[in-house]
Amino acid sequence: MEPIDDFVLEWNRRHSDLSFAIVRSREDEKPICAEIRYTASMFTKLQSYEEWSKLKQFIEAKSRETMHMVTGRYLFEKGIIDVEIDSSGQNYRDRNVVRVLKTVGKKFYRKKNN
Repeated sequence: MEPIDDFVLEWNRRHSDLSFAIVRSREDEKPICAEIRYTASMFTKLQSYEEWSKLKQFIEAKSRETMHMVTGRYLFEKGIIDVEIDSSGQNYRDRNVVRVLKTVGKKFYRKKNN
């Protein structure tokens, strides 16, 4: 298994209210999308335009422009985030995807409602 798959499996095993999935290309099995799903009621502190905008900018900058959040604010508020992955780009590295997803997860848990 690739490191990205190992990360996703391990993360999902430990966290039931925030999960990741990787969608792969049919042709070459490269990752093309990262799906982030979370229980919206547990993360209401994140449901603002400012948080959506910060997360979008963070993902694009931290991934060296190889990941782009394509989910609008409405779905973000419902617990759905889709991030396109440009795995054919010269800056693409699996470890960067893992690093971005891991940091996104940590950011969510720092702002989780208690």
